Amino acid sequence: FAEGESGSVYVGHLIHTKETVAVKKVPFTATNKMETVANEIELMRESRHPNIVPLLDCFVDNRYLYMVMEYMDVGALTDLIGDEPQLRMTEPEIARVACDVLSALAFLHAADRIHRDIKSDNILLNSRGEIKLADFGRAAQLTDSAPRRNSVVGTPYWMAPELIRGEPYDVKVDIWSFGIVLIEMAEGVPPYMDLSALDALCKIAVADRPRLQNANEWSPAFHAFVRACTELDPRIRRSAVELLQMSFLHKACNRDGIVHLIGRVWSPA
Repeated sequence: FAEGESGSVYVGHLIHTKETVAVKKVPFTATNKMETVANEIELMRESRHPNIVPLLDCFVDNRYLYMVMEYMDVGALTDLIGDEPQLRMTEPEIARVACDVLSALAFLHAADRIHRDIKSDNILLNSRGEIKLADFGRAAQLTDSAPRRNSVVGTPYWMAPELIRGEPYDVKVDIWSFGIVLIEMAEGVPPYMDLSALDALCKIAVADRPRLQNANEWSPAFHAFVRACTELDPRIRRSAVELLQMSFLHKACNRDGIVHLIGRVWSPA
């Protein structure tokens, strides 16, 4: 039902319990280097958190590796972001997503792990209103000997400017990317979506930080929150822990609010 960074994802069922699960099928090919897949599995196994999709099992059969994960029946946040103004998310709904994703990022970053592909496609929901971070195909573990990374990886419209420029970077690239998700939830699309991926990368690398287009529609607290995530200087950009203390998140709705959002805009396949 979906494509992940390293393979296709299917709906499956556990034989003994009949539980529905998501199964990522990863082919053994040159493009899917097994050390990359092994890194994804290791980081998922070590990243047990209520707001991270858990890896339940993995096994090899013939020419494929199968990763069994929790099934998030609603799917990606992308599918809940309305193109029309009347379907746009409210500030309490945005704040709930922010609370849950930042809780996951605070956990990862405390362990010196970078996700490196934060975007609405990788934020999943279920019909109970739970919100979880998924797809660790581009994640990286920082170490004492390598406290920063240089690889240019991610999805263009959500990538941080320092990463695009090839500068050494750390966990703060995830914060920038989530700042772009905030704008996406508010406006329906991330900044520069009208440009080609290459043109967007060039623009992000040199432009001022992105701003909400319809400024008067949003509260000062939300503007401050977006600004804290998208500071150009990563040294000034807030950490996940610091963002969780900001006043905007006091607006967060509860799980029932997310269930209501799902009912308002989501159509099951």
